[in-house]
Amino acid sequence: MKKIYSLLVFAFVLVMASCSNDANDSYENSPDVQFTITERTTDDIDGKDEVVTCAATELIAGQNYVAGEILVTADESTVYITYRTYDGWVIDATHLFAGVCEDIPQNRAGNPKIGVFDHATSHSASVDEVTYALDIEFFEQCFCVAAHAEVSLLNEAGTVIQSETAWGSGTTFDGNSWAMYSVFA
Repeated sequence: MKKIYSLLVFAFVLVMASCSNDANDSYENSPDVQFTITERTTDDIDGKDEVVTCAATELIAGQNYVAGEILVTADESTVYITYRTYDGWVIDATHLFAGVCEDIPQNRAGNPKIGVFDHATSHSASVDEVTYALDIEFFEQCFCVAAHAEVSLLNEAGTVIQSETAWGSGTTFDGNSWAMYSVFA
């Protein structure tokens, strides 16, 4: 009986490892996709020239606070998606989906599954800005951005006084959460 169980487990693992669902593979895992992540603090940002953005939306923390903004810019080869906080808010982690709207990972109830978003990163302490640079060839003219973050509010001494989840403002998902996404053209 133990041998049969072991063989079944081995067969299951082998089948699961060899299966590939190309429709659900994220482009992050494609060897052709190039992307980078840049972190900045307020000290890095001060005195820099402002970038011209294609679109912007507010970064809403805990459903009630404007903690910053999500900026979308592009050049001939790259789409840049920037999380920027202000007024004492800092970015602890980001979860990003950018692509075809129908491909945003969601559960059966219609809530986003941030754990399987294409990009997810924890960030250094006191980061005010995070930029994802993504290869433009993977974007259609009209695309969606679901930008989730974990943010903290710091007092003047740099101590965390509040932590919240945050979403780039936009259209709510069909589920029962307050999660949002934005359409960019």
